[in-house]
Amino acid sequence: MSTDYRQVNMKPKISLVPSDRFVVSSIDDAVKLRTGSEVPSNYDPISIPQLLEETASEAGYIPALRVRRNGDLITWTFRDYLKDVRTAAKAMLKCGLEEGNGVCILGFNSPEWFIADLGAIYAGGIPSGIYPTNNPDSCKYIASHCHCTIMFVENQEQLQKIQSIKTQLPHLRKIIQYIGEPTDPDVLSWNAFISLGTEPELEQLLEISLSKIAANKCCHLVYTSGTTGNPKGVMLSHDNITFTAKNTGEHYKLKEKEERFVSYLPLSHIAAVIVDIFIPITFKVTVYFADKNALKGTLTETLRECHPTLFFGVPRVYEKMQEKIMGASKSTKGLKKHIGRWAKKTGYRYNKSLITHPNQDKDIQYKVANKVVFQKVKALLGFDKCVHFVSSGAPLSIETLEYFMSLDILIMELYGMSECCGPHTANTLRAWKPGKVGRDLPGFLTKIDKDGEIHMKGRNIFMGYLNDSISTDDAFTDDGFLKSGDLGI
Repeated sequence: MSTDYRQVNMKPKISLVPSDRFVVSSIDDAVKLRTGSEVPSNYDPISIPQLLEETASEAGYIPALRVRRNGDLITWTFRDYLKDVRTAAKAMLKCGLEEGNGVCILGFNSPEWFIADLGAIYAGGIPSGIYPTNNPDSCKYIASHCHCTIMFVENQEQLQKIQSIKTQLPHLRKIIQYIGEPTDPDVLSWNAFISLGTEPELEQLLEISLSKIAANKCCHLVYTSGTTGNPKGVMLSHDNITFTAKNTGEHYKLKEKEERFVSYLPLSHIAAVIVDIFIPITFKVTVYFADKNALKGTLTETLRECHPTLFFGVPRVYEKMQEKIMGASKSTKGLKKHIGRWAKKTGYRYNKSLITHPNQDKDIQYKVANKVVFQKVKALLGFDKCVHFVSSGAPLSIETLEYFMSLDILIMELYGMSECCGPHTANTLRAWKPGKVGRDLPGFLTKIDKDGEIHMKGRNIFMGYLNDSISTDDAFTDDGFLKSGDLGI
């Protein structure tokens, strides 16, 4: 993208809507923030638009988004990013989006996905991602439940799903295909959509939308998997998201303007939303986009180009990497094979000792193994600059954890769920135990009830389930803790 060095807009005015309720089930209602001595926190409430405006003002020249298309690496700086978000927001207002309307995004990760998501928030809409593998009926349920007014689809394949159900979506006003040219004249291409937002008179409409934003109101919906019934719409406030992003990044001691991430996991999941979109805005991170075949084998190509400083994966991603490395090592023979075995034993021994002695010096055997083996393996994987390896979504097997320990890659597991805006507890290099999910993030509280269920409290805890007051009330204890449904010790 060409960089626009004009002064960015002034920060939107931030407000909190008065409320005496910690949980709600209506998209129009605000919540009381969970602050005070019980859940201490050092960060003032901030909305997502204010956060992006501040980042663009402080680091407008920093690359925000990078994607390779037709062999070319295309870059958005944070100024470009903000400009496109504001233009997308104005285009949505032009299309008739009103405060509280749903905006759904169906497709693989891309800069357009991020811009549509943030643009919806700027315009007062409520975005939600839909898993790209969902069938039409599953798409219909989510779009209907959130009163989807504008639907973004990646390509013709995703468009066909929505076209097959659009007569059953009474609130749907516009469909935009964000990659490629649509064949249906009623569907807008991304460029045609963006051009709608360039009319000067829309600027005032956008400012009106921004003036209505409150940090304690809903700005995002994340739908649960629906394994025990229909998916529930998890309502997350601006404060849920901005506080969690800030807190998580601080927990990992991320360095502003120096980090690089790769976006490849489904953005319909809260973990990817926080890690890929909102931690990067908070810490001025450059995000590279993998292609849609990332989980089929092309992820390593993006990793080698990006050299991420933090890598987030689900257990299956790490397992597939393990299988690939082990498969390649089978072809090694002779001295090289013996050196590899020795290095892995050395790596495992040294890294296991860090559990009880995290500040110990590196011995000569480790230094040799690192120079001869570990650095080369990490470079081949694109992990030569990676400081943090994080896993979540399911327990990581001890076998996989220990295999990567032997290669000097320490995978930090974290625990959370959609209802706590992603992470709640996390291991770090400073406090790490294999097979455990770490300590509470600062300002978050965890307790185990008499039956062994994990209960949680903090500013990260969701507002409630959309239009489902019964499930919302059932999700909390009498003293305001979220019931996870998971067992812990």
